[in-house]
Amino acid sequence: MASFTEDELWAIAQRVPDQRAWRKHRRLLELNAARDLSDTESKELEQLREEMDRHVLKKSFALALLKWRGVAIAALCVK
Repeated sequence: MASFTEDELWAIAQRVPDQRAWRKHRRLLELNAARDLSDTESKELEQLREEMDRHVLKKSFALALLKWRGVAIAALCVK
């Protein structure tokens, strides 16, 4: 990502996670707090957690690179 243009980094920074996957992830987290998950649910939660972690990591790294290049990122962070 270090070689990406500012436009490419902004595109990554502005991505939102898949809403269906996000809702499923939250639902499984809530279920996990209330009861033990089935093996299938546990595997799905782990997969979704990894997907969300990758999303946040990519977005954070893109923002860090933009900031390191001197770009003002406050406008995006306020949204």
